[in-house]
Amino acid sequence: MDDNIVGLVDDTEGLVKVLTKESGCKVVTICGMGGLGKTTLAKKIYRHRQVIDYFDHLAFVYVSQQFQKRNVWEDILSSFKTLDKEDRKKRDEELAEKLCNILEVKKCLVILDDIWTSEAWNCLQPAFPVETGSHSNSKVLLTSRNRWIVPYADKRELKRLNGEESWELFQKIVFPQTGKYRYSKILVIC
Repeated sequence: MDDNIVGLVDDTEGLVKVLTKESGCKVVTICGMGGLGKTTLAKKIYRHRQVIDYFDHLAFVYVSQQFQKRNVWEDILSSFKTLDKEDRKKRDEELAEKLCNILEVKKCLVILDDIWTSEAWNCLQPAFPVETGSHSNSKVLLTSRNRWIVPYADKRELKRLNGEESWELFQKIVFPQTGKYRYSKILVIC
């Protein structure tokens, strides 16, 4: 995955610091237009050694426009390896309470990728101990095109690549390194 990543070093370091150094349950949003690399950055955070070592449990769940809150909560619990047969019989409120209790007690990182509306977050939020006064050290990282999904979230807006970074990405995709050769110029004849 890292072979074609360009320009996310500062974003990665900043987010890892926010997620692993600051106490209290926190919601962080990576926002920006489609194609900027929000999901790529979230995956990079999810696989970062410091993040893996810091948190007790990690979950990466794709939400999208059409989602069911119960499926999202079950996917999170499954990633934590805490979903059992009895959980599938529980009411939504009971399942949300179980997830919330785990997030209160353990240090967990939940990444919710591609949330489209604040209504979607409001639907999912009962399972997360994000209200003021929570003593949880769990974190929730959202990716969205909409920066106002969670008004109280720490917002990180991705910027477009500059010319040099765009050129580097283009080269990595079009001319993957297959050894010692590296193309530095392209001649276009029209």
